[in-house]
Amino acid sequence: MKKFKSLKKLLKNTYFKWVKLAEIGTIIPGKGLVKKDLVSNGFPAIHYGQIYKYYRFSTNKALSYVANDTAEKLIKAKENDLLIVTTSENVKDILKAVAWLGNKVVISSDMVILRHNMNVKYLSYFFQTTLFQTKKKVLLEAPR
Repeated sequence: MKKFKSLKKLLKNTYFKWVKLAEIGTIIPGKGLVKKDLVSNGFPAIHYGQIYKYYRFSTNKALSYVANDTAEKLIKAKENDLLIVTTSENVKDILKAVAWLGNKVVISSDMVILRHNMNVKYLSYFFQTTLFQTKKKVLLEAPR
């Protein structure tokens, strides 16, 4: 709670409103892409496991590809979309986000795209702040 008080103090003369993620854009779930679909060349693809292993805040290059006919059936991210991992074996990696700055890329089923009108790099950085990570941990570890 102390961090929230500091943030409120810092922004005391600034209007801001906490909103749900769905209020700043459209959440588009990935579907269908699994690791075995990845090939050495074809249409650019990002598998969810690559997000927390290889990418930091932003990228314009995919490390993998899928066959072009496979890509036709999959969900595609476009420039300035935020790619968010929706599954992980640990709290740290779930909801890891990366700003996509390249052309179209297909995403795996354990990810979502946040399509929005904000600064995508800001969103990516925010998802990796201590404030976000702390709040995420509290929400994910809360008894249901």
